[in-house]
Amino acid sequence: MVVCGLMACAQKVPNMVKIEEDTYMDDAEVSIEWWIEYDEDVAKRSGADSPERLAVAPDDKVFRSLYGKSYESIKKDDELKNRYGRCPIVGLSREQIAKYCKWRTEKCSQMEGYQPHGHVLEFGLPDKDDYDAGTRKAKYTENDAGTPTPQKRGGKIYGLYDNVAEIYQGVTPPHPYGFRCVAREVE
Repeated sequence: MVVCGLMACAQKVPNMVKIEEDTYMDDAEVSIEWWIEYDEDVAKRSGADSPERLAVAPDDKVFRSLYGKSYESIKKDDELKNRYGRCPIVGLSREQIAKYCKWRTEKCSQMEGYQPHGHVLEFGLPDKDDYDAGTRKAKYTENDAGTPTPQKRGGKIYGLYDNVAEIYQGVTPPHPYGFRCVAREVE
């Protein structure tokens, strides 16, 4: 007996939770470690001191206001990276976030697990409807701003309203804010 319908429904996307038929949401805010991965890829392609790489760095004043340390010091120190790596990245502009979403779309289109139902995923900022859908899948906690995301999130969306204020389409909260992506299946 072939159970194709169950297999199609059971497809999962790494680090994301399905919130609508063709839409997935990050199970946590984009972390410092995820941002460092992006930063290092830009540095590898463009050069460590290139304008493209320097444009990736968050606003240091905003970043320090939450973590008390600079992004560059955390990026360069393995002990600090282990301590802060799962914390939300903060101090970014919409333009920086848009470039990250474009980069993530390109990278994930080449990776196994990111083609649910045979479709490529396009990453972007969530809109209000995405946030409403995400709340139905969210695990509610009471964490202080900048709390590290737990390693195991159990298929739930974590820290949606209580970790850092999050930017989404049409709304920019006061700093420090983080963000999470949604991914939509595209042909």
